Amino acid sequence: MDKFFLGSAAVLLLISILLLTRLLKVKKFSEKFIVILVAGTNIVLLLLLLGFIDGRAEMYVDIALSYAVLGFISSLIVARYLEGKEK
Repeated sequence: MDKFFLGSAAVLLLISILLLTRLLKVKKFSEKFIVILVAGTNIVLLLLLLGFIDGRAEMYVDIALSYAVLGFISSLIVARYLEGKEK
């Protein structure tokens, strides 16, 4: 089971690196923000996998939930900003 978690973490790390290259190529702010949100989701998943690998899943779940809530709140704030900018 540990091999599965390590393999999944490696794949998510590779996806995060690809997202970073995509972030550097994109010009529009809204597209960059979408890439950042997807990267935040990957980080939450990586934290959860790291918790299972480390054996202290409870601590990592708390950290991942806090990070996910902060990402959600920031996405609402930026969406509200972008909505007001179009008018």
